[in-house]
Amino acid sequence: MRLKKTWTGSFKLNNSGQLSIDFIVGLSLFMIAFIIVSTMTSGLLVGLQSKTIDYDAVAYRTGVILAEDPGEIVETVGVAYIAPDRYAWDLVYPDYYATYYEANMLRMGLAIPRYYYDTPSHTTMAHKIEQFFNVTRYDRNFYKEKIIFGDYPYNYNITITPLDGSQSRSVGDPVPKNYQTGYIRRIVLVKHPSNVTLNVFDPFGNAYGELIVNINFYNLSTRTPGYMVFPSLERIVLNLTNFSSVNTTITDVKVCSPTCENPQSTTPTIWIKNPDGSVWQSYPITFPGGIPVENGTLIEVDPGYLSKRYFPNLGPVDRIDIKIQFTDNDPLVEQYLGGAKNFSYTPDVSLGESFDQPNLSAAVLEVWVW
Repeated sequence: MRLKKTWTGSFKLNNSGQLSIDFIVGLSLFMIAFIIVSTMTSGLLVGLQSKTIDYDAVAYRTGVILAEDPGEIVETVGVAYIAPDRYAWDLVYPDYYATYYEANMLRMGLAIPRYYYDTPSHTTMAHKIEQFFNVTRYDRNFYKEKIIFGDYPYNYNITITPLDGSQSRSVGDPVPKNYQTGYIRRIVLVKHPSNVTLNVFDPFGNAYGELIVNINFYNLSTRTPGYMVFPSLERIVLNLTNFSSVNTTITDVKVCSPTCENPQSTTPTIWIKNPDGSVWQSYPITFPGGIPVENGTLIEVDPGYLSKRYFPNLGPVDRIDIKIQFTDNDPLVEQYLGGAKNFSYTPDVSLGESFDQPNLSAAVLEVWVW
């Protein structure tokens, strides 16, 4: 008979296998908590960042917008041709959808649109500068919304100083002394209006007082970038010479594209000026017997007037005629006044005609932000 052996040992509980799992769980919880705390506490250091760096960045951005961006407005269906194009914010006059325009302006840049024959990005127009510094129309907050941007209550000063000694223009707050400010300085080129001198004497004697000046947009687009004439964007100036009588007057002005109509009575329009640039009258001509003329009498067309906004029937070559009617109490004098002329780069020098394109002038654009 075999005897059964009896187990006399004991069972021992061993939990050493849980060590690695506990470590991983604990480390994971620690890392999660560390990441959350680090993320939340990093914002405490924001107030210690340098304000100069922030202000310099805002000043730099503002300088780039002004010097290299033409600006932009939003056009809505039903409000056609609010400007010659959506970049010409400066050519929407107060009496033409002004409320709509100011509410839908995105930016106030000073550059000429780049698609206009690759004009250098830092080139602006004299008219844009005039409109930008129109502080009677735009208030401080409007400038801040359209060029400074952001919710932070920045103070700013924007100044343009011509290098030819002309008076500087400024908008914004006085620049503080002994105070940290962001600052940027840019050199910009300013494009000034062109003008053509025309001989009003017609040697053929068959004009009978009618002067027709043709402005062909296509022919004017053939010059070096920066020195082209943009009839739809800038001021057009006609300098009339060779009047032989002191009794000659201008009695009518028409714009044809190709149908003819008189200029509108509000800006933009056509102005008749004295040789010194002082205004004789804008259209309509109300002076009895017409406006007296002399050598050097100027006919000026407001920027933006010769565009599809006002003449939607312009042809594919964008050709516009300006017709000026002269009268004189001597029929023989009137017979030899007028003729067909061109606003072009190559006038008839044999008749004493000339085209004057001022050089681009340099100016310093300065922006302070604090």
